[in-house]
Amino acid sequence: MEIEGVSALPEEKQHSLDPAVNSVCHSVHLKLNGELDREKLMQLLKKVRLTVPGLIELHFGANDMNAYPKKTESPDGNTHALFSRHQNAHYLKAYQQHPAQLELANFLFSKAERLPTVIDFVNIKSNL
Repeated sequence: MEIEGVSALPEEKQHSLDPAVNSVCHSVHLKLNGELDREKLMQLLKKVRLTVPGLIELHFGANDMNAYPKKTESPDGNTHALFSRHQNAHYLKAYQQHPAQLELANFLFSKAERLPTVIDFVNIKSNL
């Protein structure tokens, strides 16, 4: 999926680390206790996906310790991750303040053992 306006940018801007130019990724790693209400989770994820402007991708999942042979232990005991990609830093800021995202965050944090680990980074366009 092309990001609105990015393919029209000069080549040097497409590989820029400027969050105002390229898409920004937001990765939240959580250590959750207990079962999540799957129906509620799906409802909240869908609401975020449909209502937050500038949101390109949204993914949530549990750490699969058996994904492949000899997989390393989960860092810091994190059990789940929420990943989102936004058109630029402006849209990430809007996402973080959006009522649908706050509702999702409150739902997840209600099951969290501790504060999440959060990493934000600029997604450099790759032509691999």
